[in-house]
Amino acid sequence: VQKDQIHIVMELAEESLDRRLKDAKGEGRPGLSRIELKRIMRDAGDALDFLNFERHILHRDVKPANMLLM
Repeated sequence: VQKDQIHIVMELAEESLDRRLKDAKGEGRPGLSRIELKRIMRDAGDALDFLNFERHILHRDVKPANMLLM
């Protein structure tokens, strides 16, 4: 907290899910592989569960552009 504002700091991500999907389509693929998509969705679900149940934080803007991948 700084001057009555909350700042959230995190690691710099490599790309977003939105960017990865656009890259896949640009390469002529219909999207991501099922294996990769399942991993991403599982990790996202775990992160959202942690925020909601452990920290009582509700993420109100879940979308591919806001899903940052490492």
